[in-house]
Amino acid sequence: MKIPKTNTNTGVIPRAFLAALAAAALAASPHKTIASTLTASDGVSANRFGRSVSLLADNALVGDAYSKDNGLYSGSAYYYKGLDAKSGTVNQNVKLLLSDGATNDYFGYSVSLSADNALVGAYYNSKGSAYYFKGLNAKSGTVYQDVKLLASDGVAIDRFGYSVSLSADNALVGAHQDDDMGTNSGSAYYFRGLNDKSGTVYQNVKLLASDGAYMDHFGWSASLSADNALVGAYYDDDNGTDSGSAYYFKGLNAKSGTVNQDVKLLASDGAANDEFGHSVSLLADNALVGAYRHGEKGTDSGSAYYFKGLNDKSGTVYQDVKLLASDGVAIDRFGYSVSLSADNALVGATFDDDKGFYSGSAYYFKGLNAKSGTVNEDVKLLASDGAIQNWFGYSVSMDGNRFVIGAWGAKINNVSVGKAYYGDIRAFTTLDAGDTSLATDGLSFVSNGVWAVGGTTSNNTVTLSASDSATINGSITIGYGEGSNNNALVISGAMSTPLPTVYVGAPSGSTGNRLIFDQPSSITPTTIYLCDGSELHLKISWDIGYDNFAYYGRLIVRNPTSGNYEPVFEYNQYDMLTVEAEDGYLVIRPKAAAGVVATAATLGEPSISGNTVTMDVLGTVGNYYALYASQDLLGNAASWSFVSGTAGQVASDGTATLTFTKSAATAEFYRLVTSATALDGTTINADAKYSSNVAGRYAVTIPANGLKLISQQLISSKTTVQQLFAALPNRSMVTVQNIETGEFYPASVRASIGAGWSNGGDRAVQSGYAVVARNGSTSAAVTLDFAGIVPVAAKTYTIVAGRELLMGVQYPVAVIAPETVGYVRARLDSFNKQSGADDVYITYVVNTFSNWPAGGAPAFGIGEGFYFTGNTSKTWVQPALTLSEDSIEIE
Repeated sequence: MKIPKTNTNTGVIPRAFLAALAAAALAASPHKTIASTLTASDGVSANRFGRSVSLLADNALVGDAYSKDNGLYSGSAYYYKGLDAKSGTVNQNVKLLLSDGATNDYFGYSVSLSADNALVGAYYNSKGSAYYFKGLNAKSGTVYQDVKLLASDGVAIDRFGYSVSLSADNALVGAHQDDDMGTNSGSAYYFRGLNDKSGTVYQNVKLLASDGAYMDHFGWSASLSADNALVGAYYDDDNGTDSGSAYYFKGLNAKSGTVNQDVKLLASDGAANDEFGHSVSLLADNALVGAYRHGEKGTDSGSAYYFKGLNDKSGTVYQDVKLLASDGVAIDRFGYSVSLSADNALVGATFDDDKGFYSGSAYYFKGLNAKSGTVNEDVKLLASDGAIQNWFGYSVSMDGNRFVIGAWGAKINNVSVGKAYYGDIRAFTTLDAGDTSLATDGLSFVSNGVWAVGGTTSNNTVTLSASDSATINGSITIGYGEGSNNNALVISGAMSTPLPTVYVGAPSGSTGNRLIFDQPSSITPTTIYLCDGSELHLKISWDIGYDNFAYYGRLIVRNPTSGNYEPVFEYNQYDMLTVEAEDGYLVIRPKAAAGVVATAATLGEPSISGNTVTMDVLGTVGNYYALYASQDLLGNAASWSFVSGTAGQVASDGTATLTFTKSAATAEFYRLVTSATALDGTTINADAKYSSNVAGRYAVTIPANGLKLISQQLISSKTTVQQLFAALPNRSMVTVQNIETGEFYPASVRASIGAGWSNGGDRAVQSGYAVVARNGSTSAAVTLDFAGIVPVAAKTYTIVAGRELLMGVQYPVAVIAPETVGYVRARLDSFNKQSGADDVYITYVVNTFSNWPAGGAPAFGIGEGFYFTGNTSKTWVQPALTLSEDSIEIE
């Protein structure tokens, strides 16, 4: 624990109460609920598990429309039961498949759960369909549908099943490209009493917007509560082109045939391209609608809108409450997914980048019925293992206090297969149920209110798990109510600094309440109020470095005799102290004078000779160092490992040279760890700093007589064709584009090894752009090694309408969609991705709805170039990377 110093040289606090710590802190409640990470037992690369989710009680349903059991993109869904009793990583209890599944069905694109019955959409199955599964709690293994739902008037490309919702055994299914009111005007279909049905069934009621029109896409989103329905039409134009709307239908059980809405919902501040209605959620007669492209906090920052008491309304209505993310910025897409529970809301911002580009987040809002105007979140949730392209928050579902959040790009063992995260919101807000234990287990959060454990009940425990972090912008209370006893907040993870004001126990009388730091932690407290009968448990050393004098603080204990809070000690920035456990006491001592302080080093450009890599280092005299490497530039801390033989100490001239054997990996990235004390390659010392830059290398292999589009993704002293492609054999060619005009220079040709290049061998190859390289050998492949420093600044590409640009990702990362590196989808833009090692390409054209074609977005590997043609002139900004001297992870 970091604290600035006391005016008392040494003080001793009796520590006898710690003997009872283990029994008190770990007394397990019969009602133990903690978070879980949901995965598919058979998940493989390029699946999108978590693209859709649904929750009821502690049972969850997760869709993966891209799985391949019945052919490419045939799809599947996964059912999880009894999650309250589980923790850690959990695999499904039941897998759901179609009896008639086929390639490109996209079964699992939409899912909904009611009791233990499931509804799953397959919008590409023939004319589109939905499937109903009964009684999943009694099943295991793989199961097939009990009922198939079809539209009686369905035709090809209606997209029936694109959205689904289930309430009891009644179903709502959207078909957003139905044409009753004009091309792609859209519709929705209501089905009653599915538990009594089997085989194939058709709708009881068809829902249309009374003012539906061309390209409204009514049915893009749908939600059902009892027999009331909410349907989104995100391309409706009432507030401008593609501003969007939503429609509310009452009492569908009493209706038949075709019906129109009772109420139309609009945003009072709606504008063109807001796409209000992209996501909807209904509970009773209250509605939540997402507008993920609303621009109040920047382009596509997003918003959501809450509507109360729709049963008492008619005509066109506007929101009662507008929801915004307090930290929203452009391209966060807050409102991409929404869910209601009581009058509480969960909203996904799947493009938020707190954990890296498009890592994603979700926001929780409580008590909306008592609010009006514009409100910000109470809690922001993040995946603790979140990383670039995870898309956490792409789907959300909430029931009671429980929630599930999908992250279809999340990785397992560095493979993107998707995950979903299950938790209880009380672990992040207020737990006051009595006899209940919760943990954050896998989720980190930012709270803008009070984090409370107990208040009116006893024996509540919340644990901030070791992998998780918490930022509390309000205060912390533990047992802060008369008679609220034996509550505990256990801090195993990372708390933000400074620690907020903490109240342990109640002045009006409570006992046995505890604040427990049970792992070595680094925090800076401000004020801790400790009532008589309450305890502060420390399992850490209080230690501060000279560069961190920032905060004053006090530990204040209530004196039972006077009834007043009185300081035990005060500490300030002029002295330092260390607190350690010793012989049954917490002993407070002045900290020893500091010696050498660790500072971040700078890596030089790697040099590769055969299988040997050499790098120079510029560092601080006396610092110890060790090199760490990862095959994933944006991987988490666990992906970085020590490079054998690279530990040492910076010399008296402030330099060091690293020499090591190149690993078999085709791409590898390096950061240097420095410390004031020796590093053993196993443990990273507490004072460690990480290099101010990242070095790296990657290799590209061109088959015999093959051709590759190769992107230069590192900053290197080698900048020309003849330097970068020296390993190419004779008769090889490299073609470079003139970035200013779009024309291609004549190909540079290598006459023979050692004989130089014709036609511009000294032509520069710009970082972040690509070239066309052909292997001149007809019999042997050639591998090209590229080495240098990873660029971290944002890069702007100027796009001229209709001009084909040969480019690449500016840094060496594999991307599964161009959006992950700043591309904003625009209609009729096109990408040409090379197929194989010939001059053959797969074309991806963004359609007129600004969506990717059915096959999805183009993905690019490290070092891979591509052709891009913009339909309009614009700029494409590939965002900066963020390095921290205090973390090995790169964002």
